[in-house]
Formats: sequence, C-alpha cells, structure tokens
Amino acid sequence: MSDKIFVIGKITISVEAYSNAGIDRVEFRIDNGPKLIDRKPPYEKLWWYTTFGKHTVTIKAYDTYDRSSEVTLEIIKIG
Repeated sequence: MSDKIFVIGKITISVEAYSNAGIDRVEFRIDNGPKLIDRKPPYEKLWWYTTFGKHTVTIKAYDTYDRSSEVTLEIIKIG
C-alpha cells in the first residue's frame, strides 16, 4: 500500500470482516508486539502508544473454519 496514514494522539483501529462461515476472531498487531484479539463486532482496538515514527499495523481476520485474510498498513505517529 503506497498511501501513508499520519496519526496524532490516540486512534481506534476498526475493521469490518465478513465470511459466509462467520467470523471467529480478528487479530491486531502493531509492529512485532503482542497480538490483540477481538472476538465480537465491532472489531476494534484503541491504539495509544506514545512512540513516534513509522509503525506497521497488521490485521488478520479468521472465519469459523480458521481461514484467514490479512491486511497490513503503515502508520506514521507524529504527535
């Protein structure tokens, strides 16, 4: 993805996930940090880290058959 997302302060990362089989969980990961798991919609996590600079956000959704789809975003924290 070539677009950059610039962040000032706290943000909520929200995801819409859909599968005919149903969604089991959505995993959020900032850089190489721990996985944050959300099992109920709305699938979202508050990001409040104070570390400035470039970060990679990876979001992976799993359906009830454990099939997954993943999206990676680059976020630049400037304030």
